[in-house]
Amino acid sequence: FDEAAQALGPRSHTIVEAHPDVWANMHARGWASRPRCALVFGRWQKALPRLGLYDAIFYDTFGEGVAEFDAFCAVLPALLRPGGRFSFFNGFCAHSARLHTSFAMRTSACLGVLGLRCRFQLVPCEPPGEEGWRGVSGRYWTFDSYMLPVATLDEPSECRADTPPDAEPGGRAEAARRPNGADNARVAAQG
Repeated sequence: FDEAAQALGPRSHTIVEAHPDVWANMHARGWASRPRCALVFGRWQKALPRLGLYDAIFYDTFGEGVAEFDAFCAVLPALLRPGGRFSFFNGFCAHSARLHTSFAMRTSACLGVLGLRCRFQLVPCEPPGEEGWRGVSGRYWTFDSYMLPVATLDEPSECRADTPPDAEPGGRAEAARRPNGADNARVAAQG
């Protein structure tokens, strides 16, 4: 995500990262010296006082639970400029297409209450074969499509909940475990 955000030439790009190995890798790859890029080490909850307003936010939910996700969503209206966009790694309930779709519907409704219109774009994808999962402790995506969330913060008078998505990802419904890793958020502001 960060490379793609940088390619758009944002006026600023803030990355909040809590995992020490990822943090070290980011420094080794020169992220700390990139123009208009700010790195903040730690969990997003502790970084909040140092964050400003953003045009776009991407939240990496990998390794996070629903409670952390809901807490992050609750602060979105204070972090996004009106018309700002929000997206996240939509990997919740990745072991069941039915539950995954239900979580997307729930997310759309919850974001609607906060003043964010949320839609899900169905993106075809091909999960890696057996070779692609070699060395990975848990298969975190097994569907042949991905429901890409895009939420936009309305002006206060426009607040409403969108109609939940009606598309359901297909593919194999294999059991997948969520790792107990450190959480992180990718925050990018584009201008």
